[in-house]
Amino acid sequence: MANSLIGLLKQFAAVKRTNRVSGVYPRKLYRFFDQEKYAAAFLRGQLRIWQQARYADALLASRTDDREGTSHYVKGGVEHHGSFTNQIFVLCCSLPGVDIVRLKEKFGIWVIVIHNPVELAIDLDCYLNGDGTKPGIQIVGAEVEYTKGLEVPKDTIKQRLVELALTQKAKSYQEECEFRYCLVDMSHRGSMESIDIDFGTPLTYAEMLT
Repeated sequence: MANSLIGLLKQFAAVKRTNRVSGVYPRKLYRFFDQEKYAAAFLRGQLRIWQQARYADALLASRTDDREGTSHYVKGGVEHHGSFTNQIFVLCCSLPGVDIVRLKEKFGIWVIVIHNPVELAIDLDCYLNGDGTKPGIQIVGAEVEYTKGLEVPKDTIKQRLVELALTQKAKSYQEECEFRYCLVDMSHRGSMESIDIDFGTPLTYAEMLT
């Protein structure tokens, strides 16, 4: 009886953790690194997640998108632009089906496979937000839409249009098949360039692609 109760409590706790995480997650993801030491650190559970605005910096070369962090779409013949006032941090990955050989050339030859993407989202939430009783960082998982500057359907709901500032890129980036973990700072803390994560334990659901 006691063991059954403990099992039910664990299941309830897992549901509560999952419900704080937003988005639809694929069965697996790839993350590319240009240095082996960074890939190894990721497997150890040590992550650095950069502010979204950093990816607009021309110094990042192949990773640069000078319009990162803004939305741009046309609706009913009228152009619209948008952005978030909250700090946004993004962990960029690629979906199954991506051309791994091509992205190795573009981003780096060390590739990590994340076999349980939603578990990583849950771990990030628990690490950053604890019990969730105070405003913290909302974890949102989303596929990138390659629609920047293009027409959107007239019936697109307002919330979807707002979220484009998190997930929209130009069609020229489509080969990246990007899925990103968006960390939205709801606490309005001081400006930070990045968030450093150290889970203190290896990521059992990730491995180096060989």
